[in-house]
Amino acid sequence: MAQLNWLHNYDTDITSLDIDNIRYETVDGGQNIYKYVDGELEKRIRQFPEEADDYLWEYNEEERFKECPHDEWGREMNWLVETYTDITGPLHLDVTAYKDDAGNLVEHGRTLGYGANNLDELIPVNRMLIPASIQERWGYTLLADSQETQENAPEGLEWVQDKETKKIYRIGKLQCYPCHVFPKVYKPVEISHVDFNDDVESFNGRFV
Repeated sequence: MAQLNWLHNYDTDITSLDIDNIRYETVDGGQNIYKYVDGELEKRIRQFPEEADDYLWEYNEEERFKECPHDEWGREMNWLVETYTDITGPLHLDVTAYKDDAGNLVEHGRTLGYGANNLDELIPVNRMLIPASIQERWGYTLLADSQETQENAPEGLEWVQDKETKKIYRIGKLQCYPCHVFPKVYKPVEISHVDFNDDVESFNGRFV
């Protein structure tokens, strides 16, 4: 599998990855990734090194995606996969058919993101090698949504239920971990089953 198990702390806004004596941290969806070796900062890895040192791309209606032809993460990612293949698994960049959240195999005619996590599950992974099953919350059922935008939720809100725990959360639409499209995300809020309907209606939401 070519997959990295990043963890996100919604209280500190830090997304981190630990492999061996190496730790990576980012607070902006990977636009700036700081690499620590034995606890000491080794380098900063930039997605947009051609921009000003303090540059941070932010999602907007006019520019929903920004190309990153000089992205420094690719080289680091390849090094990680080559050095720790037993942990990350190999890259599968030649895959064009992927499974969706229903388990159906869909032919796309092109590589999605950075290929598949492995050749059994065939789940596409993004730039940070996070599988779509995590980034798109395949383990949750959509219950309701709202078009009302909030801070760090530019596309509106969704209410989802964890398929295992049955807990309900209000989240930013289309969001999970921060990424280069949504460098800042809406902190999930757990909603009790008793308060669920009132919470949706308070944001002019609709039940699906």
